[in-house]
Amino acid sequence: MQSKLEKYIVLISFISSIVGVFVINGVIIGVPDIAREFGMNNELKIGFQQFLYLQQSY
Repeated sequence: MQSKLEKYIVLISFISSIVGVFVINGVIIGVPDIAREFGMNNELKIGFQQFLYLQQSY
């Protein structure tokens, strides 16, 4: 029999894994506007997107 703490840990990890994917995808979609606002060049923007893709696949 699982304790209440284990149930809460599983629930929190499940919710955070789902929300994390949506947050990362939202940032990836917004990267061109973020890059324009901060004056980032294309190399930096592409590197940032690749970093986020790697974080999402982890």
